Amino acid sequence: MAEGAFEAVNGLAGENGVGIDSVVKKVRLKTSTVEKMLRFYMLLAEDPTIVPKDHEIISFMAEKAFDWFITSGEMEKRVSEIAKKG
Repeated sequence: MAEGAFEAVNGLAGENGVGIDSVVKKVRLKTSTVEKMLRFYMLLAEDPTIVPKDHEIISFMAEKAFDWFITSGEMEKRVSEIAKKG
């Protein structure tokens, strides 16, 4: 498992042209979660005929989830709640 996470981080860094020179943190995901990500990836990918590696799927889904979170309005709602308390 640790080797898979290390490969995922190196793969992601390589895609972005960055060298890994810092501490690598472990991210634990259930195998079933990655399998579910693969099924959804096929629906969201630009070219669903290409089956990506696990680290590519995890990266893709993390980016999609973060983009959704940012556009969902949750941050604005939370900032508003904090401002009302202050």
